Amino acid sequence: MNTMKMRMQITLLSLLFIFSTLNVAAQKKLFFNINDVKCKEKTAHYYRMIVPQGSLFRVTEYFIEGNQMKMEGQYKSKKLEYESREGDFNWYYANGQKRIEGHYKSGKATDKWTYWYKDGQVQSEGSYLKDNKDGEWTFYHRNGAVKVKPTYIDGDIDGTYASFFDNGDKKSEFLYKKGKADGNFTVYFKGNKVKSKGAYLKDSLDGTYERYFLDGKLAFKGEYNDNKRSGTWEFFHQNGNKSAEIDYNSKGKFTKGTFFDEDGKKLSKKVTIDDLFKDAEYPGGKDEMYKEINSKLGDKLDFKGAKAEKYTIVAYCILNIDEEGNIVDRSWEIPDGDDDDFEDKYDVIKYINSSIDDFPKFKPAKAYNRNYEDEVIIYYNIDFSKL
Repeated sequence: MNTMKMRMQITLLSLLFIFSTLNVAAQKKLFFNINDVKCKEKTAHYYRMIVPQGSLFRVTEYFIEGNQMKMEGQYKSKKLEYESREGDFNWYYANGQKRIEGHYKSGKATDKWTYWYKDGQVQSEGSYLKDNKDGEWTFYHRNGAVKVKPTYIDGDIDGTYASFFDNGDKKSEFLYKKGKADGNFTVYFKGNKVKSKGAYLKDSLDGTYERYFLDGKLAFKGEYNDNKRSGTWEFFHQNGNKSAEIDYNSKGKFTKGTFFDEDGKKLSKKVTIDDLFKDAEYPGGKDEMYKEINSKLGDKLDFKGAKAEKYTIVAYCILNIDEEGNIVDRSWEIPDGDDDDFEDKYDVIKYINSSIDDFPKFKPAKAYNRNYEDEVIIYYNIDFSKL
């Protein structure tokens, strides 16, 4: 009798397993392109499966290429609204490395969350409380060095906000109150040399501001009042002699100025507002710069089905130009250098970087009667469907 009962139980369990397997296998696959728009399988970047589990709906997503899991989590609603997310969620890179791990309660991020780079190095970690960052967070460079270590209260930065270069040198230190910069700040060059210092009052520059050259000599100084320059500002050549005196009214508007040569001798030229600053310039102008980049991109813009997927890419890069016109640094704001899927799927950034590597010297910026460092922005907004 017991043996028969056991056989019946095993048979029932086997049937349940078969029915469960058939149910999952019968689930319809929903296909999506890289823009998360529903599409046909032939243009899909990933597919989604939805399986009811009690009162919840378990969702799993897989990359088409390699059939590697992309995301897994549960929703309260079959419509998969963000606010119906519930429980543990995990996201993955196409190589199988976990990308994000976190927890939702009634559609709000809560408890500890961890983000990884594609190579497995932790990118950032900290806790959420009702969808807002809360407590101490740590952000890391790709080499594992601390990048930023802020403290949040109800989603707002509060307290000391320190950032660091990837070699461990301090990059900046600000004070925040309820999400607004408030108090003294210092910005550094690599090597822990002071680049600038001043103060904020409720998110507005206020009080004495000083900026330095890399060798430690004063580049300029003046007063801010509610984020506006005020009174007489003094600017200096790199040899320490004054290069300019510029006066601003109470509304922060330029009123008059005087220029001095490198020996400190006053120049007779009348100074106008147009004389104060001239941007660093690519030889031949901005159009020539984009022409050089496009020559590298060429017909490589439509690759890996980007046109069929109607993919749109926004790229935004900042070049730092020194006083001699050399590119001394570049930083990608969009993508921010951490978006591996972007670079894996489309090589636009690679070709732009290749062009930048071959750029000639820029005409250096002229600021307040002497050469000065500047930033040059490279911006691309490409709609592949219109190529």
